[in-house]
Amino acid sequence: MTLLNRANEYRQYNNLPKIALDTVESVFELLNIYEDGLTDLDKRYMELLVLADRPLGLNAIAASLMINQKTVREVIEPFLLRKRYMIITSSGRTLTTKGYSQYKKWHEKENGGSRNGY
Repeated sequence: MTLLNRANEYRQYNNLPKIALDTVESVFELLNIYEDGLTDLDKRYMELLVLADRPLGLNAIAASLMINQKTVREVIEPFLLRKRYMIITSSGRTLTTKGYSQYKKWHEKENGGSRNGY
């Protein structure tokens, strides 16, 4: 289901006349979609790479996150690669400088500010 469909369902359920910015923000909050489009799963992936402090292979990542490799390859990594938050090398997966900066940004917000950055 698309985010627009979810926002429209939320609008209808709450008897709102239209989909406004606060409606979208509420839907994002309900779906745990954070600033810059990150989800809980994206954030767990990035945190794993930060804590490992070395490149990790697909098997290790999937096992640590307790999800299958296909989900890592087809759901998590395409978004993070497109955003240039991580790279895949012959040594494994690792965060880029941009990815690490984003990790620090949301980590600081979670530990001292609003959860979704809104």
